[in-house]
Amino acid sequence: MKRNFKAALLLSGLWLMQSFCTKSSQQPVLQKKDIPQQSLMNTTSGIGGDDLIWSDEFNGSGGFDVTKWSHCIRKVSPWNMYLTSTSNYAYQNDTNLVLKMDNAVIPGDNVPYHTGGIETRDKFNFKYGMIEARMKYDEGNGAWPAFWMMPQFNTYGGWPRSGEIDICEHFNTTTTTQQNVFTYKQHLINQKAIIYSAPYIQNAYNVYTLLWTENSLRFFVNGKFTTSYNKAPGDTWEAWPYDQPMYIIFNQSCTDTWWYIDLNKLPFHNRVDYVRVYQASHIYNAGFEYGNALTPWTAWSANQTGAVSVVNNNAHSGTNALSLSGGEKSAEQLVTSLKPNTTYVLKAYAKLGTGTGASVGVKNYGGTTVGSAVTSNTYTQQQITFTTGATNTSALIYFYKNSVNGTAYADDFSLEEL
Repeated sequence: MKRNFKAALLLSGLWLMQSFCTKSSQQPVLQKKDIPQQSLMNTTSGIGGDDLIWSDEFNGSGGFDVTKWSHCIRKVSPWNMYLTSTSNYAYQNDTNLVLKMDNAVIPGDNVPYHTGGIETRDKFNFKYGMIEARMKYDEGNGAWPAFWMMPQFNTYGGWPRSGEIDICEHFNTTTTTQQNVFTYKQHLINQKAIIYSAPYIQNAYNVYTLLWTENSLRFFVNGKFTTSYNKAPGDTWEAWPYDQPMYIIFNQSCTDTWWYIDLNKLPFHNRVDYVRVYQASHIYNAGFEYGNALTPWTAWSANQTGAVSVVNNNAHSGTNALSLSGGEKSAEQLVTSLKPNTTYVLKAYAKLGTGTGASVGVKNYGGTTVGSAVTSNTYTQQQITFTTGATNTSALIYFYKNSVNGTAYADDFSLEEL
């Protein structure tokens, strides 16, 4: 979504030039599940999260929860120029938040279209963590639904200096949805926005997810990793303003400034089943539920002959687990934002499939490498306690299998401060 009218018109040309991916997702339509209430439970998207800190299930009727949301205010940008702060454009129908766009005639409000949008500005914001929403929106020329975030405080200046994150933005009848990032450097210096076209299931509910850390924005659709925007060494606020709290926006806008509107398809609706925010732990992809993606874990390859993969069997919980197979192999992840001179406990569930030995451990934290041997053919919890050095704020965690041919599995990692 775009804050500035003139800038938005310029960007419309960029959007039109995007090459849309036409490969459709084979994921089934996801069903609503119970909200996870504790660390390392799986979210509906299948991505391992941490503690649920805020949510709205939109199970009420009539108006939305005013303690969490406010109507988006009508202004002059394309996305907000027809916003209408009445209950028939933003309401709950017992199962969804429904945001509507139409061309109804409203006495005293002489605009050609009316649209709905709500936001958590001044009521809820967060910095770092995981946010996801399950949505289904109407498709047709002129439809413009979105799920996105804006900065609670314009610490670095007005748009786009303080950033914008579009977790889901859809136009017309395209077969992809957009996941976008706007920064001062990319938009005003490089004259190019970060726009990614991701596949999704058309005319169905999809789960859109953002995993936000101090160094990266990672996007998902239906639990499948789609794209990322990363903080490079030396980046300042111009390229990385994403160290400030952001609030949430849902809307159903229209695109009459860029494309024609198919009046025969009105009204358009954006239906939101739920939105949930989890405070991320130090370890990401801790349950290996990013589909089949290993990221942000990495495979240590020096002089190793084995293989590392994420498999959809032998899970301790959820669907997936980490697998080491063949000869010697290990998977590692650098965890950051630790405190110096602080004791932590690393926990993980691990087991042997075949073979003779594996271990879970920690290194590069300011002390000697520590680990716990995996010797059982059934899942057992491994626990490793370590204390960071006087100046150390990171550690490298690992799962290792020895050179004897075989398999070993790990799942459900966590890191806690003692």
